[in-house]
Amino acid sequence: MRKLISLSELQTAWNKLNKRNPRSYGVDGVTIAAFSYNVESQLKKIAQQLANGSYQFQGAKGVLIDKSDGGKRPLKIATVRDRVVAKALALRLEPRLFRFDQPCSFGYRKKLGTRDAVEAIHKLADAGSKWVLEADIKKFFDRVDRKKLLDKLNAVVRSPLRLALIEKALTSEIENRDEIDPDLLSIFPSAAAGIPQGNTLSPLLANFYLHTFDQAMLKKGFGLVRYADDFVVMCKTKQEAEEACVYAQRFLNDKLGLELHELAFSGKTQIRRYSDGFQFVGFFIRDRIQMPPGKAKDRYKERIKQILRSDKKETLVRKIQRLNGITKGWYEAFKTTALGQFPNEADEFLLAELSQFLRERKIFRRGDIISSQQARFIGIRTLGDSVRGSTKPADRAGSPRTGRAPRTKPTNPAPPASV
Repeated sequence: MRKLISLSELQTAWNKLNKRNPRSYGVDGVTIAAFSYNVESQLKKIAQQLANGSYQFQGAKGVLIDKSDGGKRPLKIATVRDRVVAKALALRLEPRLFRFDQPCSFGYRKKLGTRDAVEAIHKLADAGSKWVLEADIKKFFDRVDRKKLLDKLNAVVRSPLRLALIEKALTSEIENRDEIDPDLLSIFPSAAAGIPQGNTLSPLLANFYLHTFDQAMLKKGFGLVRYADDFVVMCKTKQEAEEACVYAQRFLNDKLGLELHELAFSGKTQIRRYSDGFQFVGFFIRDRIQMPPGKAKDRYKERIKQILRSDKKETLVRKIQRLNGITKGWYEAFKTTALGQFPNEADEFLLAELSQFLRERKIFRRGDIISSQQARFIGIRTLGDSVRGSTKPADRAGSPRTGRAPRTKPTNPAPPASV
């Protein structure tokens, strides 16, 4: 067991663990910040338990995240100590599974991302593949056949102890069921099925499970571009796209126990021309141009509205921090796309909502409207500012209608908060 995971490997796993949210915790209530206070003794204890075979994975904290389509995404949040062990296992697995990655796969891979996937689509289109099959695998993480996965993994890992530990890391019951809406509990897959979203091992195992699908599609000559469980197939004709759809569905069903989303076979077929545009990896893509999809624009406005209309008691400074964080995150996600007139539209919306917020709190008089210069003065960075690269706040500006400066105490620009 010492060879399985050493203390030094646990230390490396801790160093590489995602710590962007230090307040994150599992069912034991121990946050990342709290774990870090005595990390050395914590890791030594874990190493000893692994060495004598007494280490036990704890249950998971179930969390439901809002999806862009209005649904909920179920996540199983492990305890920090379990995350460290899972990360150590992932670091051991990664070099062994690297050779299974195909050139058509872009999700969860080092130095590759959504923009690389989009560029691959453009290159295939430039080569004459102007028809697009859009598809996604229905409830992929929930429906992965774990027995098939572990059988495939056994040929690579060749260590019963390590394989057993990986299986235990994937088997996590929801411990906080009383905190979740009973009508939504069914969204969470059982502990015996699939690979849990939110688990450190899941992205690595997802690509490994789908590598035979990638190989089969490429061998048939289809222009596959896959990002996690979403993919497009670039084809030269509509007939080829239809054949790709049928072949993909048959392979996924027969070999991996998976199926495509129903839309791929409904009257609303997902086959269209490259020039008509389609959505993939968070972008709307048309010809050689990618832009933010309409839903992303709507979500940006909705987040602004939620912050400024929330009943939650927050200071104006905190609200400014949150607004800046949303703007920064949205801009970073779409700064390389064609934004068109949306920055101006978004800024008008933000200033209108902010003006309403200030009037309701008697900071502005009835009819007063905050200007972009005044918004910068109190520390707000708009989307237009991000696009223009403007960082210099206005020295002082009066209201465009009253000529009066807003009745607020000047504050230093708030640092952007993380999204």
